[in-house]
Amino acid sequence: MNEAELKDRYFNWLVKKVYPEGNDAYYHLLRFLFERQFNFLMPNDGNRAEDGIDLRYRFGNAYSISDPEICGVLDQEPCSMLEMMVALALRVDEQIFDPQDDEDEATRFFVSMLGSLGLFKYSDEHFDIREVDRIIRRFENRTYERNGRGGLFYIQNCREDMRTLEIWYQMMLYLNQRRSKEIKSFLTAD
Repeated sequence: MNEAELKDRYFNWLVKKVYPEGNDAYYHLLRFLFERQFNFLMPNDGNRAEDGIDLRYRFGNAYSISDPEICGVLDQEPCSMLEMMVALALRVDEQIFDPQDDEDEATRFFVSMLGSLGLFKYSDEHFDIREVDRIIRRFENRTYERNGRGGLFYIQNCREDMRTLEIWYQMMLYLNQRRSKEIKSFLTAD
């Protein structure tokens, strides 16, 4: 398998992790995120990059591709935005939520991040590379809103300034808010 084929196969594998049924409507956006490096300002966000890079070897194991081959092709690039986001969605799905649950939290979580960033409206029909690039730069520079809108996690009535927190803590605040809403909904249901 040549370098381009390996990269395409890996890209498709990443997309299937968050869209198991496939998603042709967002090919350009997902491809952009795959080709865009994940840049971060908070030192601990480097852990999110490491999680993204670890996906390369998980992919290699799934398809019996040797570590040296993965290293020689995929590790020539830093972690991409797509890798970081998919790795985070998978971590939530596999380590935080009940693995026995049939609900696909990875997809739900990934779509939520796209929505919070403001990217969900950029389907292939409406893809605007300049606008998407501007949105990613806003995320990278942490110039999104205090409550996280424009970043990965939007939290209504947030007491923390999300721009000052590493991604992992932002995610935990988001999950806590989501859980609180689910409990309220359960308690008020007839």
